Amino acid sequence: MNFPTAVSVSPDIKSNITMVIKPYIWFISNGVYLDPRIPANSNDIDNNIKNNINNNFKAFKDDDRNGLPD
Repeated sequence: MNFPTAVSVSPDIKSNITMVIKPYIWFISNGVYLDPRIPANSNDIDNNIKNNINNNFKAFKDDDRNGLPD
């Protein structure tokens, strides 16, 4: 995962990292909900996950634990 700025993590210092993930978009195609229980939707869901994983996972240092980047 790439951070906007480098984040150093040390075993001696406690750091809080917040991850924001939007998995609900993996189950939508052209504005239509894809029911994961229907086998015909498997390929579309798999492709959505592969195509969106880098764009929809956000992580950042959050020592004040407010859900926003410090």
